[in-house]
Amino acid sequence: LCIELERAKEIAVLRALGLSPPQIARLSLTQTGLLGVAAGILAIPLGIVMAELLVDVINRRSFGWGMELNVSIEPIAIGAFLAIVAAVLAGIYPALRLSRGSIVAGLREE
Repeated sequence: LCIELERAKEIAVLRALGLSPPQIARLSLTQTGLLGVAAGILAIPLGIVMAELLVDVINRRSFGWGMELNVSIEPIAIGAFLAIVAAVLAGIYPALRLSRGSIVAGLREE
């Protein structure tokens, strides 16, 4: 929400150039969806590395035992999907708020 509200002047300029409120909302939701895709894609290798570290290093040092790490595609795909859905859902309110904002008030801010 804060990032979108900081972009009020940029959005007002786009509105003044002719973008309609639905186009502004679609632009904002597309951007938040792409951030969700990036988060989901980056989370996959980082999560696997963290799991390997916990299984091989932490468990061996703390408890004296380890286990085999099995990576399956289903939980990874579900996690990536949930990251995208969460990002888009989190972007709905700011997108609606930006699309309904006043062009004049947005251009006056600074």
